[in-house]
Amino acid sequence: MDSPDKVLYETLINDSSICVMPVGSCEKVQECVNGYNKTLNLGHNVEAFGVVDKDYLSENHIKALRNDDLYVLPMHEWENLLLDKSVLTCIAEYSKITLDFDSFLGEIKNQFNNSHRKYYINEKVRKNAEYEMYQRLNRLRDGDEIISLGISEIRERESSEIEKEESFLFNIPGKELLEIAARHLKIKANGKSSAKELYVQKFIKLLDTNGIGGELREIVCKLLPDMPLLVSANEVQQNLS
Repeated sequence: MDSPDKVLYETLINDSSICVMPVGSCEKVQECVNGYNKTLNLGHNVEAFGVVDKDYLSENHIKALRNDDLYVLPMHEWENLLLDKSVLTCIAEYSKITLDFDSFLGEIKNQFNNSHRKYYINEKVRKNAEYEMYQRLNRLRDGDEIISLGISEIRERESSEIEKEESFLFNIPGKELLEIAARHLKIKANGKSSAKELYVQKFIKLLDTNGIGGELREIVCKLLPDMPLLVSANEVQQNLS
């Protein structure tokens, strides 16, 4: 069975001539894209590009990846799309469900602060420090001194960033919080799948459903600006005409 991210990207791209291949970590994606585009293309009119989750990457690392045929999602992972207010509201209205978004957001914040916050900030600090140290060591010349990384400053910056209301739902790890979103949309587990798995399946199915599919595609296009090959609702309609 195909992975949810493969099915999601195939649905969003909506082009059977484009092959979507999940390959693993950010480093593996970068290795595959670079390897194909630089050594395996052999003059054929084919190009590879990669899409990776933002995860705990530092801003400097993200900038470097963008120069390397990789698109970094503007959110922790693709599952964060399903926590967005516009997406939730659209699905709730289509399903004729009353969504209390403030209650949903409060529950998300409580779970994150109680269970994930410390780990999240520690990981952000570690990833920032690792990348910056690697870059500085690569530029090190005889007689140079290694400047302090300022771990305390990095921790303070990341702690402040996670408090920003407008970007909170994009910055936090989204996968483990989908159960809360599913519950607020009245989606219940069955004998085969969890509630969050059913929510992902429903979202992907609705992308190809008349009416709401167009609304959801326009929302996704706004949430993922400049993502290569992303197809809008208008383009899907043109392809069908």
